[in-house]
Amino acid sequence: MKNIAHMLTNKLILSNYFPEKANTIHTNEVMLQKIMRNDILPLVVGLILLFMCATGHAVTMTFTDSSAYQAALPGSSSIVNFDNVTAGTKIPDGTASQGIIFTSNVDNIIGRSGLIVADNFLTTSPLNFLGVDDGFSNEFLLGDELTLRFKNLIRSIGLFIIGAPGSVAGNDFLLTAGGSTVFNDGTPEETLFDGGEVFFLGLINDQGFSTAQLISFGDQSNPTLGFNIDDISTVAMPEPAIFSLFSLGLLMLGGIKQFIQTR
Repeated sequence: MKNIAHMLTNKLILSNYFPEKANTIHTNEVMLQKIMRNDILPLVVGLILLFMCATGHAVTMTFTDSSAYQAALPGSSSIVNFDNVTAGTKIPDGTASQGIIFTSNVDNIIGRSGLIVADNFLTTSPLNFLGVDDGFSNEFLLGDELTLRFKNLIRSIGLFIIGAPGSVAGNDFLLTAGGSTVFNDGTPEETLFDGGEVFFLGLINDQGFSTAQLISFGDQSNPTLGFNIDDISTVAMPEPAIFSLFSLGLLMLGGIKQFIQTR
């Protein structure tokens, strides 16, 4: 405010005592107003709008039914079914397999040594599934946790859990991603010929995420509560979310600037 008052005072003095300077002062003021109107103001408004877009709330849908999940998918899905990997292939903790980095807590129990692609039981897409290398049944156990990390943002994740007959109850499994969670139903979606019970968990999040976690609840030392995982489906973000928001901000900025210039 002091600077503005000082400028106005100087203008008054110069206009009264140095009339020949008045036109120069007026020209400079007009140029300053144009700069403020055409450059700074649109930039400020554009940044405000960009911030408003970036802080929008995510829209999330959760699923325990695979058909409903498939019908709601926001694009073409990629499926990791482990069938193009030889059964018996080990997946060391923290390494990538078919585009997903897997980490788990399965080594907490003696005799288990990480993840493995196996074919001991029937699964949702024969022959192979993801299990645990225990030298025997190659099953996960209730109490195991599995984290999946993706190189790029994805908008959805869905997976099948195949439990041993009668071993899975409602809320035994929790899938979490993008700040949202979903528990399994107590009724299997399907029962396979060998008695394996199939459950499904899925999430769709329009903001995107790069990490998902499957948590099972139970006693890891109980070998009768086994399960395996198969057919992990994902839908990639069409482009990084930040680039979309930045592009939207630029479009808004250009539109505002064009509007002002035509006034």
